[in-house]
Amino acid sequence: INRTKNSLRETPASKAIAELADNPRWQSWVETGLELHDHLDGCIFCGGPITAERRSDLVAHFDESMRKLQEELGQLEQALKSVNRRSSEMIQEFPKSAEMFKSLRSDYTAKLGAAKKLQQELSASIDLLVSEVESKQRAMFSSSELKKEPKVEVADFTDVGKVIDKHNEMSKNLDDERRKAAKKVEVDRVHEIR
Repeated sequence: INRTKNSLRETPASKAIAELADNPRWQSWVETGLELHDHLDGCIFCGGPITAERRSDLVAHFDESMRKLQEELGQLEQALKSVNRRSSEMIQEFPKSAEMFKSLRSDYTAKLGAAKKLQQELSASIDLLVSEVESKQRAMFSSSELKKEPKVEVADFTDVGKVIDKHNEMSKNLDDERRKAAKKVEVDRVHEIR
């Protein structure tokens, strides 16, 4: 959340062209057109000349600080979406309640339900942050704050993991008990044969 807050507050240090800074759609259009006009003296849209002064103003507007902020916002957006996707995948990867030992099912079902609810709250919080980042990307020269604090910062699935660990330990012990019983039956049969 702090990374998002910091990025929303940041503005490029470039020398802004007011008409572009005030109109994010125009700014995006002009930025896209810049590379199309790199080696041209005239505008391919209107046919008018591109003066050295205008080219210099545009270079100052879209300077390195602007590119760095755009890059940071893009990386932040991808990181947030990745966390959202991974938390959803983790919930899907948990075993089904029916796969747990009967003695653990009700506890597991309750803990899994709580984990799913927490993941949904985390997802809603991340969606809020992504929306804020996308708004910032459309208005780079405006410093902003989060409109609403996210409810959840982290999804902690430790409680579900503890029940799964208990199930795994019981499974291991069950396998050990089966091996011991099989060995005992084998030894008993050998004694019967003698």
